[in-house]
Amino acid sequence: MPKPSILLLLVASALPSLAQSPDEPSRRVSLIGSFPQSDLKDLTSGAGIGLSAGWTFWQMSPSCRLGAFLAYRTYATPSERVNLSDAGMDLFTTIQGGLYNRLAIGAERVDIPGFPATIKLVGEFGVGYRFKAPLGVEVYESHLAASRPSTTTLNVAVAWYF
Repeated sequence: MPKPSILLLLVASALPSLAQSPDEPSRRVSLIGSFPQSDLKDLTSGAGIGLSAGWTFWQMSPSCRLGAFLAYRTYATPSERVNLSDAGMDLFTTIQGGLYNRLAIGAERVDIPGFPATIKLVGEFGVGYRFKAPLGVEVYESHLAASRPSTTTLNVAVAWYF
């Protein structure tokens, strides 16, 4: 039987976009540059890259929407790779114009050589700007709850909205 979080994501993705304005894109794909912080920085050779996909399933108000996301980031180590995979829910609130903030909560699978693979709670906090074209940029921090080693990362994403 699927885990409750996976089941919640499947149900959320199947819901139609409620009260979404026709000019507001409901999907996004991002290319991520990820910079490890804390103990994770000591294990990797530097910055990592990744991909993210997200979709809005509930337009709560004209300035607030709820969605789901999937992300994958990878970092090179001297001998192998560190991989982080995320799935969760995010809340976007418009600050002014194209400027917005993003709060997200989800589950992250961490595969680090020499440590057992774990799945833990992750929180993401950041700001972004969506241009009039279907492009945007976002800067956010990702914090993994109770992790050894710490897997806090600073992420910069370029997003395409459709």
